[in-house]
Amino acid sequence: MVFINPELKQIVRAQLEERHERSGAAAERALTTVKSEALVDLQFRMTVEGHEFIVDERKSSGSHDAGPAPVRYYLGGIMGCYQVWFIKSAALADLSLDRFEAEISSFPGGRASSGGSPQPHLLLTIIVDSGNTDDQIRMLAEQAAQRCGIFMSTSRATRIELVVVHNGNTILERAYAAGEAKTEQAAGV
Repeated sequence: MVFINPELKQIVRAQLEERHERSGAAAERALTTVKSEALVDLQFRMTVEGHEFIVDERKSSGSHDAGPAPVRYYLGGIMGCYQVWFIKSAALADLSLDRFEAEISSFPGGRASSGGSPQPHLLLTIIVDSGNTDDQIRMLAEQAAQRCGIFMSTSRATRIELVVVHNGNTILERAYAAGEAKTEQAAGV
């Protein structure tokens, strides 16, 4: 069972109200600031809100493989933000989850577009087990995508394919991309 703190519902409500009320200069304030210090070759120490982590490239790329490459942190950030908003949306809807897992992959050449040339894209797969209906889980999936700023910003530059599996069945396949809104529900749903 995925534990969702009962107090989270009120915290998320307040957060969404604050977002809605922002205007002008308040909307222009930095959400966060990450600082970086070069260490050696392509290795950097990043610091954000009291946390430190190492960014590096692998040895075959000319560095020391002391930590994930920057794009891997970026992908983790997209997925993490989406997961946070999925759980927050579940808290708001008073829905419990038995299992919640995610995986994100980057495809630099991707699948062929209608024009025939491969297009880069990301594939985010969400796996949920719960006693909720498929429609309720689809609602959480859509809300998480809309509420996660980095997910929506990234989808304006790179296609994100979202696949949601609920209780072992694919219930949603949707592509998020600038100028494109394609939703496919799994067969039989």
